[in-house]
Amino acid sequence: MEPKETVQAFMNALQAGDFKKALSFIASDEFFCAPSLSIVGMVLACPWMEIGARLRSAFPDLDYQFKIESVDGNIVRFSTQIQGTHTAELDLTVMKMGMIPATHKSLRTNREYGIATVRDGRIISWAMESMKCTNLFTLLERLGVKSQPAHVN
Repeated sequence: MEPKETVQAFMNALQAGDFKKALSFIASDEFFCAPSLSIVGMVLACPWMEIGARLRSAFPDLDYQFKIESVDGNIVRFSTQIQGTHTAELDLTVMKMGMIPATHKSLRTNREYGIATVRDGRIISWAMESMKCTNLFTLLERLGVKSQPAHVN
């Protein structure tokens, strides 16, 4: 599978809420993720996917509005603009932040740009171009939820 198809298939699986399939496109032994929807900085694929699954449950209409912008070898440049409505509890117990009751608020982020690197049909890195990109805490703030980042070991 070409890098463009790998990244698109990964995002299609995320969009569909098929996290097991999405994980199959990630090189779990060497995956690196910088901000995006990660907790803070670098995280492993499984915790990142776990937060994604919890967001999907709380925002059933979550739409990443993912678009591939360009491809140069194994580098795929993409953009995303997240939107959805918080209609169910958001379970952040894994981050020691408890359950966030549904706010019924809709949100839409600005379009943001990122870069994915693919090797041997698997994504080895995923990074947003701006360090001020949307992350979980930004989403919570937009929902009016006061949060403190949990210490991540």
